[in-house]
Amino acid sequence: MTKRPTGSPPVISGFSFVRHLGSGGFADVFLYQELWFDRLVAIKVLSERLSDEAVRRFIDEANVLARLSNHPSIVTVHRAGISDDARPYLVMEYCSQPNLEDRYRVSPLSESEALSIGIEIAGAVEAMHRAGLLHRDIKPANILTTDYGRPALADFGIAAAIGTDVHAMSVPWAPPELFTAGACGDQRGDVYSLAATLYTVLAGRTPLEQAAGAGQAPDLVERIRTQPVPPIDRADVSDGMQTALAQAMAKSPDHRYPSAAEFGRALQRVQIALGPSQPYPDGPALPQIPDRRQPAATQLPPRVTPSPATISYPTPPTVLKSSVPPPASMAAPVPSRSRRAPTAIIAAAAVILALAVTIGVVLLRPWSNGEAAQPEPGGGAATSSTPSPAPSTEDRETLDLPVGPAIGATQLLVPRYKKLTPPGELWLVDTADPTLSRQVDAVLHGSPFGIGISPDRRTITYIDAGLAVRAMPAAGGNGRLLFDSPAGCGRISHKAWSPTDQSVFVLECQPSDGPRELVVVDIDGTVIRKLNTGDLQPSDPAISPDGKTIAFCGTLSDTSEEGGAIYVMPLDGSSDPRAVTESPEEADSDAQWSPDGESLAFRRRVGPPRGEKFNADSRLSDHDIMTVAARGGTPKTLVSGAATDNMPSWSPDGRTIAFISNRDANGDRTESKDIWLVPADGGEPAPLGLTAPRYATPAWTTR
Repeated sequence: MTKRPTGSPPVISGFSFVRHLGSGGFADVFLYQELWFDRLVAIKVLSERLSDEAVRRFIDEANVLARLSNHPSIVTVHRAGISDDARPYLVMEYCSQPNLEDRYRVSPLSESEALSIGIEIAGAVEAMHRAGLLHRDIKPANILTTDYGRPALADFGIAAAIGTDVHAMSVPWAPPELFTAGACGDQRGDVYSLAATLYTVLAGRTPLEQAAGAGQAPDLVERIRTQPVPPIDRADVSDGMQTALAQAMAKSPDHRYPSAAEFGRALQRVQIALGPSQPYPDGPALPQIPDRRQPAATQLPPRVTPSPATISYPTPPTVLKSSVPPPASMAAPVPSRSRRAPTAIIAAAAVILALAVTIGVVLLRPWSNGEAAQPEPGGGAATSSTPSPAPSTEDRETLDLPVGPAIGATQLLVPRYKKLTPPGELWLVDTADPTLSRQVDAVLHGSPFGIGISPDRRTITYIDAGLAVRAMPAAGGNGRLLFDSPAGCGRISHKAWSPTDQSVFVLECQPSDGPRELVVVDIDGTVIRKLNTGDLQPSDPAISPDGKTIAFCGTLSDTSEEGGAIYVMPLDGSSDPRAVTESPEEADSDAQWSPDGESLAFRRRVGPPRGEKFNADSRLSDHDIMTVAARGGTPKTLVSGAATDNMPSWSPDGRTIAFISNRDANGDRTESKDIWLVPADGGEPAPLGLTAPRYATPAWTTR
């Protein structure tokens, strides 16, 4: 096959060409400097001028890829477009470290590192399959290494988008069925290619490569079609790994793992059997780039790493960052594009992971049509001024929630980002003495969001990649899966955890083919009921301290990106939603209950900065922190000014509200974020001095 000449780099507004990075069968990749953000990016440019239909498919595909790129093991896609000479392009994260092909050609990888990489990439592939995409070209060169030393899948979906045939693909890692006339393959082909990639990095050669002779593509294709894959000739590769790879590379797709998730779980079992390992260098994942941080006075305190003697559990297995696929009878839907920001962006980017050492069977629960699946709890919409007691030890044993030392009343949990994009970290912030704040030592392999704290402050729950809810000890350590996203729910954007019955959650579900919904589920994901919010598009649910009432943001338009009004309704669905605020231009969201259940804190968009047009992603919008009585009335403004103040969270004693803001100590807008505190009854807000490029919603009380 004649090598295609490299195309010329297109002129793209806002970007300056640096150099050519590489070329494939149908695209060139160039290094550009993005002028606005002063960063290097990789821009992939298709080599052909395409038909209007092909361009449309490319843009549709790019939209899905951009949403998937929030997965920590998928290369970030910043934007897509069409150049002046009609060539589609993708602007992507530039990964400057060696990819897997570069690495294995120098030296084969260890089994422990191959396992960790395989599990992480299996999660990425599963997420892609759930979005209705096939990769079709998984190989070592397409698994890049981020500046934080983590694997990231690249170059996915484009072959399918422009109709590339198998001859433009990478033969050594392609599954046998793709060489059969008329075959198009399914997700099991990607399972084969991922296994072939892991085989390659362990063996130092492709699965059916021969040292001499018969090296042409037709000969290789024939071996892939007919010959069994030989075992890896390494004594330090376990039998379990050999067996898992052999099944994943079976000649017949019917004999392989049915999904990337199942292959990932098989690798997890191998990893667990091998015992504790350390596939990556000790210490936090630091970027291999120059340190451009601000002076130390503006940084978070250094992470406190416990000595080995304080760790009472084995090194946990690598987490599979995805969930089981839909049943075979369900077509894998392409999720609808999120219309809400910034909270939806945080939810989409979001990806916090923890894994129980015991691997269990995960079942998708049936979707309720609105009928109660079990007797409904009674109770009206009224709230109580007395918080409910923490659950007993017997309750905890029944629920099997992981517990640890309780976090203090002055401490809050908050996801913190070292840059605007994932990965994120979970930090325990001491509001009384910020210098004692530290990163939580937990099994987190992504961007934590949707944090909830139990009433006794010993357990936290969180959303895993929008596909599951997990629990872990509040102070860090191992956790476990609580439940996967119920069938038909699609993506879990937000959740609320009942402070009186820790077996009850309310999920904000985003189905692939309908409007957002609030769904009440139990601790194993069984749907109890769907709440009827009428014509309202609900978001940001929060359960009252007495467990009887749900507050949420509701808008009459599914295109609103800035919120709606604040509504409340009984958790048992016995009456319709009631408006608590009369929001101008649908501007209220982030509602949170006070510990006594008498008030709600929320944020209101009051307009863009002076002289600037409103920006729909809200980064350039003015947001105020307000409170309102739960029964309704005139809201009280606590924090206002030309800054983005949002994500309020009450202290356990109800005296203080924490919030995230991009203001500085003088009240001026800045590029960084900080955690601020303001008295709940009014007063001057004050920063904690813990600046970061980005924070997600903090949790100070049960939520």
